[in-house]
Amino acid sequence: MASGSFFPQILYDGVGKTMNCQFSEGRKTFEVDGKVDPRFALELANVTVNASWITQAENDRLAALDALQAADKLAKAVLHDDAKLSEHIKRMTGSDSTDPEVRWNWSMDVRLVYAEALMGRSLMQLQLGNYIKGAYNLRKAFKAFEHIQKDITASGHKLHPELDDILKSNLGVFYFFASFAPGMFLKVLELLGFVADRDLGMEYLEGAYQRAGIRFALSGVFLCLNYIFIPRGLSKIEDNLKAAHVIIDSCLERLPGNATFRMMAGQLALKEGDIPVAIQRHLDAIDAVKELPDVPFPYYMGASVCHFVNSDWAAAAKLLHKITDTPAAKKFDMKGLAGLQLATCYYMLGDQKMFKETVDKIPSMISKNSRFDKLAAKKLGQYKKRGFGLAPFEMMYVRRDLHHVHADLAQPLLDKLEENYKKIKENPEDKAPYLLIRGVLLKCLGKPEESKAGFRTILELEKSIKEETWVVPNACQELGEMLYWEGDLDAAEELYKKASKYSGFDWEDVVKNRIKLSLETIKKQKKQEKKQRKAAAKSGSAVSTGSEAKESDDENDEAPHGANVVVPDAVLKDGDDDQEPDEPEAKPTVDENARDLD
Repeated sequence: MASGSFFPQILYDGVGKTMNCQFSEGRKTFEVDGKVDPRFALELANVTVNASWITQAENDRLAALDALQAADKLAKAVLHDDAKLSEHIKRMTGSDSTDPEVRWNWSMDVRLVYAEALMGRSLMQLQLGNYIKGAYNLRKAFKAFEHIQKDITASGHKLHPELDDILKSNLGVFYFFASFAPGMFLKVLELLGFVADRDLGMEYLEGAYQRAGIRFALSGVFLCLNYIFIPRGLSKIEDNLKAAHVIIDSCLERLPGNATFRMMAGQLALKEGDIPVAIQRHLDAIDAVKELPDVPFPYYMGASVCHFVNSDWAAAAKLLHKITDTPAAKKFDMKGLAGLQLATCYYMLGDQKMFKETVDKIPSMISKNSRFDKLAAKKLGQYKKRGFGLAPFEMMYVRRDLHHVHADLAQPLLDKLEENYKKIKENPEDKAPYLLIRGVLLKCLGKPEESKAGFRTILELEKSIKEETWVVPNACQELGEMLYWEGDLDAAEELYKKASKYSGFDWEDVVKNRIKLSLETIKKQKKQEKKQRKAAAKSGSAVSTGSEAKESDDENDEAPHGANVVVPDAVLKDGDDDQEPDEPEAKPTVDENARDLD
């Protein structure tokens, strides 16, 4: 990682090791000073935080939570004691300073440590199912960053660019996250004081990424999430993937051992239809974290999906066994889903013995608190009743893996879909998802009229569909998107509005977010065309409209002055651990199936 101009070089080196998945080396860099200094304590905690995001193991999350809490307490201690702030400055620069500007900046550093640690703790608590404590601390972290931003403006001091990048990258994450949060969850966030501003979030993240400070990788990750995973409304996937390529290539050049960017390179290749490269990049990501004691379960899941698209069921099953057969995966929140995918592989292979054994084991794999496994349990019941013939194709559809396949992959998938459907006694509950998946594959094969005919048939079946209610709103948006690109904005808008009225179906918030963004795009374009028509009428010239559909991107306490810097209690008072609210018996339901799947 490149040298910086604010922190000591050892800190940049340690962050670079952590980002390169050299976790033991990163831990050694920070562990001595991490016991007494808040900045080093936070970067020490981030070693475990990064590992926990890769493994998603409960023990890693608990260890990360403890480490972040230690950094939080050290930061609060320094902010309440000017002598300790002097120690922090001396440790970081080699000498104490009475310069007001210097002391103010280092006090801002400690405040940022406090806010970042609080944010990290809240995310870990949410991951562990502690929703009330997680939301409580998430709000406090957001307010802490907002206080810092306001105090900078009021202080008359100039914040060092490195600290500004830390502030902007974290605020960028907040603004960006709130902008695509599921509907009900967004209402909760707004009540808690969050601001949803995707454009500002992207601006902050892009700036922090470009300046390559110690949080450039964090910014790069969220930028890539935006381009690869986040639901989009009527934008061209090619442009999004091109932007992601630039970031991933740049980050892997700086951090060649980073597993997250290797995994994202795999997902990028999957979206582009290059399955061999997609598989290899996921395996590269797994190889990058071989020093971790826990298996990187999400990476095995990602690689198995690539084999699904490639119709290599045996290879997918081999990877899924790494999850289902590993005792440490007991707390992995997608183990039940992995078991369902494994059963599907054996069904497609015709191995009835292993298929039955796996199906029988799935209930014991399901985690009651996992939103993914709750869906797996629901789908298992449906498949046991009506058969597994459509199961692998439904799994690929909801992840939107079928939307980007090349013709050489789409045709064999379509052939197998047709073969499986012929074995099913025709009924609306199976015909509707069959036609939906078939329509997407036909579109990939350059047969739009057949594709649209299938989607329209689904709408005719609407009243007959009682269980697979997710199919109709998806058919509306699939047909609406095709009509949009053909220039029929009115018909597209009507379909999206129809889709927006549905509720209570699987993956509802993911679909509704895409629908909302699409309607915003259409509204914006129709408004622009109206202006063009008025301008053309005045000038007497013609104006082109719908057929030239444009793509859319979707979418106060003053800081202390002088040599003595001690932050008022008001900035910190809500963050004490003993004031965190207790969890109720019943967990709140915010949309158990929401997940970014574009």
